[in-house]
Amino acid sequence: MRNNQLRQWFIFCSVVIGLLTIPVASFATDAVKFGAIDVQKILNESEAGKKAKSDLESLIKSKQSTIDEKGKAIEKLKADIEKQASVLSADARKTKTGVPADRPGFPGRDQEKRS
Repeated sequence: MRNNQLRQWFIFCSVVIGLLTIPVASFATDAVKFGAIDVQKILNESEAGKKAKSDLESLIKSKQSTIDEKGKAIEKLKADIEKQASVLSADARKTKTGVPADRPGFPGRDQEKRS
């Protein structure tokens, strides 16, 4: 008989505790909010994002044009040196290219270490 009363008391307490925690649990889930930030959307739609994006694109274009100009100048110098290579003396070739006549090509760190 005593065992049966303990079982009923345990079931009663479990039900009461369960009923009391349901409203608390639902309240706790309402209080916790998670947010997500869509950086791409902000960049594309906000004024500051549009301005930053356009500033970055203009900077990239200006730097790329500088790189292209320097590349063309280097190619032109390379073509001039190749045209004059057979006519130039070893000292003149060294002066123009910075490379000794006995070491054609661009000297790398490995070649300098081997010398």
